[in-house]
Amino acid sequence: MKGVRRRFWLSVVIKDHLTCTSMLDCTLEAVRRYPRGANGMVTDPTIALVIDGRTLGMVLESDLQAHFVELAQRCRSVLCCRVTPLQKSAVVKVIRDRLKVMTLALGEDARRLTLK
Repeated sequence: MKGVRRRFWLSVVIKDHLTCTSMLDCTLEAVRRYPRGANGMVTDPTIALVIDGRTLGMVLESDLQAHFVELAQRCRSVLCCRVTPLQKSAVVKVIRDRLKVMTLALGEDARRLTLK
């Protein structure tokens, strides 16, 4: 992208588990190059993760959760699109339990599902 300020968007749309694992590894390697601040958060405010419901389903499997959490922690924001209410609840629970941070889930189904 010529003439565009440096932005790092991680758009993950993946068809199978092997590709998902490979993409997460490559993406983590790229994101690890950015420095982290004293609090462990990324200092570059332009890193974001966009992930769809199908890919999120694969990522939430136990063997990929650690990669997803590390990647999410290194991003300024994470946008999960086209996810089910159950997936939304699972993301909130995984991030809250592993990182002990406040999370926010928005969407039309938020009023129907307890995100505790």
